[in-house]
Amino acid sequence: MIVGASLDPDRVGDDNRSSADDAARAARQRLLQLRLKRRGAGAAIPRRDPAATVPATPSQQSLWFLDQLNGSDDAYLIVRAYRLQGPLCVHSLGAALAALVDRHEVLRSALVAHDAG
Repeated sequence: MIVGASLDPDRVGDDNRSSADDAARAARQRLLQLRLKRRGAGAAIPRRDPAATVPATPSQQSLWFLDQLNGSDDAYLIVRAYRLQGPLCVHSLGAALAALVDRHEVLRSALVAHDAG
């Protein structure tokens, strides 16, 4: 799979869009911004104290048990690779990944085995 370097969703697709399409897109964008502003969306989920421990959910415990039983097979891994063409702004990519991690606590989580059960 080849992915283009353009990340601007307004530039993807047909270059022969009408001004009515552009106006409708702008109206949808304004409506989305208004709804997000009302919800207070866009704020990062607060980070937990790294020293604090949280018990694993029953689903996490089951997956951990199966992983230990099966010897760490790759049954639950989904691997994807993408080839990017064109210039890459490393700073923007790093900022996007950092924002993603800030928004999703699961990306900051790890299961740690201990003797307490």
